[in-house]
Amino acid sequence: MKPPKFGNCELQGSQKRCALTLTDLKLAFQEAGAQTTKLQELKQKLDGLVSAEVECEDVFDHVYEVPGTSDCIVYYIAGFMCRKLLRNTVCLVCREGLVGKSEVHKQPGGALVLCKTRGGLLHPKRHVFHFLQAAEAHFHRHEADKNVYVLTVESVLDEQKFSFPCPNHKEEIMATLLHGYVAMRMRQFCKQRLLQMKSKAQQLRKLAKLT
Repeated sequence: MKPPKFGNCELQGSQKRCALTLTDLKLAFQEAGAQTTKLQELKQKLDGLVSAEVECEDVFDHVYEVPGTSDCIVYYIAGFMCRKLLRNTVCLVCREGLVGKSEVHKQPGGALVLCKTRGGLLHPKRHVFHFLQAAEAHFHRHEADKNVYVLTVESVLDEQKFSFPCPNHKEEIMATLLHGYVAMRMRQFCKQRLLQMKSKAQQLRKLAKLT
């Protein structure tokens, strides 16, 4: 539950409970017999997260097949997601593990951030960027499958090793990054497909009028 943005209301208690953990993601795919139940429980935990507002979705209106373009966009999104995590992160080790100084992280993938930044964009640490790079690769591999979320998350958890300096919050950070990226990518993929279908329908209507 999120506190209201305006007024003098606030959540009771000082401890924040993580809405989604890496353990939740792993348990959903470990036991074959209980997979349906685990997935249903996971979906309930994700209900509030999937509907969250994502301000940078428009940046996905690009061609992901071009390697340079893909790296730049993933780097940009990684910085955006790190900014959102920093808002609710008080652990100094976690904060240091999410973002780095721009002069240190001038990677090829950071060209878009370096081009657009006016001091407000963040440069993610290399391990965060590489982790979301892997998530993008697995999503692209399964994007046409109806179980794209499950397949992408499962593939990343099985194959990708996430290096993070804070052992106490590593799983929470990893789960938040992975879910946030895949959910955002799914929304944009559906948006692109819908626009393509509308464009094709308009062309067919024009052809029908000419015949």
